[in-house]
Amino acid sequence: MLQTLLNDYSCKIDSSSYMSCDCDGKYPKLNFVFSGKVFTLSPIDYFVIEDDKCYPTLHYNSKINYWILGEGFIRRFYLHFDMDQMRIGFAKSITKSSEGMATWLLAVIITCSVIGFILICACLGVYIYKK
Repeated sequence: MLQTLLNDYSCKIDSSSYMSCDCDGKYPKLNFVFSGKVFTLSPIDYFVIEDDKCYPTLHYNSKINYWILGEGFIRRFYLHFDMDQMRIGFAKSITKSSEGMATWLLAVIITCSVIGFILICACLGVYIYKK
C-alpha cells in the first residue's frame, strides 16, 4: 500500500523518513480485515494535513511484516481492551474525522475551563467570606 502511494500518487519520503503526499490526490479507501470483519478507512481518516501536505497516519514495517494503524484508525474506530479474556474489540467511533475530533476537543476544553472558573470563584468566595 505504501509503495502504491509512492508510485501512483506522487508521495515522497523526506530526509526524516516521513512520507508526504499532495492533498489534491484522489486516494483510495483502505480495508483492513480482523477476524473476518472489514474495517474501512477513508483518506480523511488515514491522512493528517499540515502545511499543505498530507501525511499518512499508517506505517508498515516490511522487515518484520507489521502495520501500525495509528491515530486515524483509533479516531475512526473505538477499541476496547478486554484484559481478562486477552482480546480487543472494535466498534465504529461516534467521531469519524479530525473535524469531529476537533469539535469534541473544543467542547472538553470549554467544559474544563468553565468548571475551573467556577472552582476559582468558589475558592475566592470562601476566602473573602472568612476574612
